[in-house]
Amino acid sequence: MRRRWNGLVAAILAVVLAATACSSGDERGRAGPRREDRDETAADDGSEHRGTTSPGGPGTPPRPSSGCSAPRTEPAELRRAEVSVHGTMREYFVTTPGGTAPLPLVVDLHGLMEGAELHASHTRLGEHGLRNGFATVFPNGRGEPLRWDARAGVEDNEDLELVDAVVARVAARRCIDLARVYATGLSNGAMLASLLACERSATFAAVAPVAGLVAPEPCDPDRAVPILSTHGTADPIVGFNGSTGGLDDALAGTPTTTEPPADLAGPGHPAALAEWARRNGCAPNATDERVATSVVHRRYDCPEGAEVSSYLVEGGGHAWPGSRLGESFEAVTGPVTGEIDWNELAWEFFQRHALP
Repeated sequence: MRRRWNGLVAAILAVVLAATACSSGDERGRAGPRREDRDETAADDGSEHRGTTSPGGPGTPPRPSSGCSAPRTEPAELRRAEVSVHGTMREYFVTTPGGTAPLPLVVDLHGLMEGAELHASHTRLGEHGLRNGFATVFPNGRGEPLRWDARAGVEDNEDLELVDAVVARVAARRCIDLARVYATGLSNGAMLASLLACERSATFAAVAPVAGLVAPEPCDPDRAVPILSTHGTADPIVGFNGSTGGLDDALAGTPTTTEPPADLAGPGHPAALAEWARRNGCAPNATDERVATSVVHRRYDCPEGAEVSSYLVEGGGHAWPGSRLGESFEAVTGPVTGEIDWNELAWEFFQRHALP
């Protein structure tokens, strides 16, 4: 299994390098990445990001960040910036629309060895934010290959601290609505987004993991965090019915491949989703609705502000639904569905939830 996983990693790396070399300005945004102001590297204690425990909703008033005292009204396309974490400069990219009102903020976390800049081209979530009025940040992982530490219960997790620092820094430099900060991510990034729901529930109003939802243990959130996820039943990398233990289990050789046909009520993604529904106080039985030829929307009956649901893509691969760039990875990662658009679904979901 380890040999097979390493082969997949090498194959994906080759595809990623080719995509990086061939990606056009259309995939990154016309202006391309730009270096952000140097004062973007300043530290912040993040104290203004502490939330409360009761559920919020669309009618919740904005909580303007300190950056609203001098808002930037011009749009910014994918600018590079850095922030210090434990004395090390960590990189991220930021996209913000124009305007003076407090902006929702979405943190989009890349997959294993993908990197923030390529991931921004892969998802094009920043461009979606420019059109729909939210800011997007794409932090960069660390190590070789680039990855996130998505293990629960780790003291001084530098990747969680990076997310804290990025949110705090962007909120200090731009006009952000601190009641409307969200996280999404792909694969290993989805695993970190899942961990944020456990360990940063006072910061993130909702999370939307793609092809990597896990139910970390231990998990002691301050509030029920709404969850929207998606996973392909033919995912060859993080199997639909594979391990729910995350990336470390996969690298250690725990089987992740789902052999057809997938068990929609079995282990792996269905079990992780059911565990989040239990944690959020939802009814135990889900309702499945076919919303496209190959897509089933699974919903749990949950308390207000504690939504849990997932789009199950039958025959789908390890993919960001609706990604055009993702189609170039299909030989390794499997099919990308065009029947749903994750950017649209995630943003629609995020708009239903806020911290009070």
